[in-house]
Amino acid sequence: MKGKNIFVNDNKEYTFEEYTEATFENQTSIQSLFNGSIFKDSNVNHSNFSKSDFEGTIWINVFLNNCVFKSCDIKSSIYTDCTFINCDFSLSIINDSSFRNCKFKDCLFTEAMMEENIYIGCFFNNIILESATITLSKFDNCNFKSSILGNCSFYDHMMVNCNFEDVTINIDSIGRIYGLNIKDLQKFKFIFLGSIFGFAPDTFFSLVDKIFANKEWRLQKTLYLFNINKLNSYDFIIGIFEDILFYIENNIIVKHDELVFVLNILNQLKVEEHLPLFALYQGLELMNKGIELLNTNEYYNKSEKFYDFNNGCFMIFNDLLLKLSEQNQSYLSLNSEKTHYVLEIHYDNNTVINFDEIINRFLKYNGYDESYYSKLLCIKNGSIVEIISVTLISVFALQLLLYGINGILLQIADLSTKVQVIKNKRYQKNLLKNSIEGKQVQPEIIKKSFGLLKNKEFNKTLSIFAATLDSTKIISSNLSKPSETNSST
Repeated sequence: MKGKNIFVNDNKEYTFEEYTEATFENQTSIQSLFNGSIFKDSNVNHSNFSKSDFEGTIWINVFLNNCVFKSCDIKSSIYTDCTFINCDFSLSIINDSSFRNCKFKDCLFTEAMMEENIYIGCFFNNIILESATITLSKFDNCNFKSSILGNCSFYDHMMVNCNFEDVTINIDSIGRIYGLNIKDLQKFKFIFLGSIFGFAPDTFFSLVDKIFANKEWRLQKTLYLFNINKLNSYDFIIGIFEDILFYIENNIIVKHDELVFVLNILNQLKVEEHLPLFALYQGLELMNKGIELLNTNEYYNKSEKFYDFNNGCFMIFNDLLLKLSEQNQSYLSLNSEKTHYVLEIHYDNNTVINFDEIINRFLKYNGYDESYYSKLLCIKNGSIVEIISVTLISVFALQLLLYGINGILLQIADLSTKVQVIKNKRYQKNLLKNSIEGKQVQPEIIKKSFGLLKNKEFNKTLSIFAATLDSTKIISSNLSKPSETNSST
């Protein structure tokens, strides 16, 4: 890719320029302004842009080789399909930027400040991060090779579906990164306080949570246990908020970045459709208790720090509630509907779950009599299929229960055409507005379920079911009239 040659100078303004099919060769432009400029289908070789500003720039399919971006200000920029070879970003500030399908090879980020960036499908090979601060970023489907992530501050990240080869990481980082499973951890070499320990023995991973607990690193312990599948999502979310409340009650300072990180985790779980509504509700209750404590003068943490966090949690909660109403508006006023239908749930698990018993227990807690109860008709072997006789309120109860403890919403096949139901769109239309205004106009079973969360026995039941669901893959679900089921068998 050889384009027209571009010549630049020091201390110049090049804002909102567009460079397409261009070549920067042996150029120097120190302490210049490139804000808002676009670089597309271009080459940049052996050039020095130190102390320059690149805020709001767009880079598409640009190849950069042996370039210097030391002490640069790179904010709110977008990089797509770019390759960086032997480039120096030392002492630069790189914030609020996104990198998609980019490659970094033999690049330096010494003492750089890199916060709240997004990396999707990127490859990092032999990058130097010594004394850098890299926080609150998301790495999605990225690959890391021959790099040390442990001689820097590498914390509070979302790392989803990433791969690691010959990578060294700080021991305390593993409790401050979402998404590192046990297979990832076994690939790392570990470093702590500047000393490299190499690969950890398997026994080490069973002790990490105890190490964190001894240091009162409660959030790290909770996240670590969730990452290695020793804590289900329901108990995980409640645990996070319990940890924050513990810090407040015991005058342990909660850092702003920790609260932002927790919000990022909640949003990620919402995207993964794995955020339990009931757990988040209890988290909000715990935060309200914490903020009430902070309104006195006895605590070091300041309530103002928690307002944005609490509001963010509340908006996520309302998003969940609105999604539930939108996808289940047909059930929202069916408390008196007693017609029975047939529900088939197809799932993978080592044992039968007995959804009918779980539904009936939930309905009983909510005050429904046995005329609304479900009945198991039969079980098919292989991957398991439960065939259950249900009322429509039972179906909604199951949806609410799954959503409340695991974030799952069943996609029930052909529901709209097979079952004629009462549709009350007033709930769907006004649910978010009323919730924000505090009116809480919701189906009775939702309001009762939120109240039941204060019941320890009910909560214990939810926790046990949540653990079962975490090892279950629901393949499909189908609702039909009894006559249709009979004619098809």
